[in-house]
Amino acid sequence: MKNKTLKNIIWIYKYVLIYILLITVFSYAKILNYKILSVINYISVLTLSLILGIKSSRQRENKGYKAGILTGIILVITFVVISLITKSNLNIKSIIYYGTLILTSTIGSIIGINAKK
Repeated sequence: MKNKTLKNIIWIYKYVLIYILLITVFSYAKILNYKILSVINYISVLTLSLILGIKSSRQRENKGYKAGILTGIILVITFVVISLITKSNLNIKSIIYYGTLILTSTIGSIIGINAKK
């Protein structure tokens, strides 16, 4: 179970890195406005969290929501560590963002476990 969860986490990190490269190119080339990039970023990370929740629940027989909560918490811990390294402030906006990541991952895992049946 832990090996498969780690595999899923590595999978999403790979796609997040590719995504960050694309967003960086769009930002430096000034192809899109900052606010548009922020919305695209938010939607993309939530979509990746949903997909990760679906993938993590596929290895479970039941109680997929636990897999979703676990993967969501792992993602949040990663983002909090990155925020601490970059010395970003933890405010109510980021707490809501982290909460939506956990919620989206949990919803994805529920969808994944129900789609498997």
